[in-house]
Amino acid sequence: MNQFLLLANIKYLPSFCGRWELKLYFNGNNIVVLPVDPNAGFLPNSGVPTTFINRRTYDCEDDIVIDPVNQDYGDITRNFTQIGRNNTFSMVIASAMKTVEQVNQFCLGVSEMYMTLQNCKVQEIKMNVASFLLRSDIYLALKAKYTAKPWIIPANVLQYSRFSGAPHVNHFQCTLSQSVENLDTVFILFPKTPEQHTCFFNPMLTDVKMNVGDFGMVPSTSVNTFNDPRFESMVLDALNLANSPITSMNKDLARALHCWHNYVQNATNDQVDYYTDQEAEGKEWLEKGDTSNFILGISLSREGYQNGVSSPNTNVNFIFYGNRTTYDNSNYEVAITMEQLIDCALIIQVVPNSDIPIVKLTSKSVC
Repeated sequence: MNQFLLLANIKYLPSFCGRWELKLYFNGNNIVVLPVDPNAGFLPNSGVPTTFINRRTYDCEDDIVIDPVNQDYGDITRNFTQIGRNNTFSMVIASAMKTVEQVNQFCLGVSEMYMTLQNCKVQEIKMNVASFLLRSDIYLALKAKYTAKPWIIPANVLQYSRFSGAPHVNHFQCTLSQSVENLDTVFILFPKTPEQHTCFFNPMLTDVKMNVGDFGMVPSTSVNTFNDPRFESMVLDALNLANSPITSMNKDLARALHCWHNYVQNATNDQVDYYTDQEAEGKEWLEKGDTSNFILGISLSREGYQNGVSSPNTNVNFIFYGNRTTYDNSNYEVAITMEQLIDCALIIQVVPNSDIPIVKLTSKSVC
C-alpha cells in the first residue's frame, strides 16, 4: 500500500497531468421509453376492473364484443422499452362511445406501438473537474516522486464478449473461448434483439450452470433464474451485496430477479401459478412494475483464486448450459452476452527528462 498516493493529493491530478481530452459520442442506441401508467387511460364507469388490467382484451359493460381493430395485441407494457426494430409496447386504447339499446358503452382494447428515433439533440453538458494551480515546489516534488515510482490506482474494467449462440432450444449449450487475466466476476445478459443495449429481461431458464476451464463448474449445482433463492444469493454475491450491512438491491433489481410479474394468485384456492401471455380469468397480479433490469451474475473468486481466473497466454473455454421453459416464449435473435469484470490498475508515471505524465491501464495486480 505504500505505493499509493495519499487521497488528499488526488486534487493535484488534473493540473499535474496537464491537458486532458474527453471525447463524447451521441447516438440513439441506448434510448428507452417508459410508457405512462395505463390506469390513467381508463374512462370512468367503463365496467373494467383494474385488477384485470393485464388481460389481453377488455370487455365493456354487458360484454359487448370489442372492435376487431382493438383486439388482442398482447399484454400491457410496464417495462422500460428499448427503441428500435421489434421492440414494441402495448397501451390501452378506448374507442368512441357507442349507444346500444339506449345504453352508452365504451369498448376498450390493447394497441401495439412501435417507436423509432428520428433525431437526437444534446442541449446542455456539464462537467466539474477540480483543478488547482500548483506551486513549482509541489510540481517538482510530484514529478520526482512519480519518476522514481509510479502512482498505482486499483480499478476495474468491463469487457464484453458474445457466446456462440442464443437460448433458442431446450438443453442449449453456448461456448466462448478467449484469454482472460484477473477475471473477478462475470455477468450474463440475454438480449432478444440487436437493439437491446440496456434493457434485459429474465429468460426464465432452469438448470443453469457454466463450465469455466480449470476453474470448474459454477455454480457447483445448477440453479433456476426464477423461484430459486440460490440464484438470488449468487447474483447478490457477484454484486457484492450479499450480507452487506450498508446496502441491498433496489426494487427494480428485485422485480427482475424475482419475476413477481409472472406470478398470479388464484382467487379461489390461493394456489400460486405461473402466467405469461394467456388469459387470467379469476386471477390477480401480485406485482406490477418495471422488470427490465435482469442480470445473471457469477463470482469467480474463491480459495486458491483470490484474484479470479487468469489465463493470459491461453484461451479459457466458457461453456454455458441451460434449459428453456414455457414461461418465456420469446425469440432470441442475438447471442448471449457476457460482461467480464476484470481487475486492473491505472498507472501514472513521469518519464525521465519529460514534463508530461503517462497514464496507462494495465492488468498489473495491486495485491
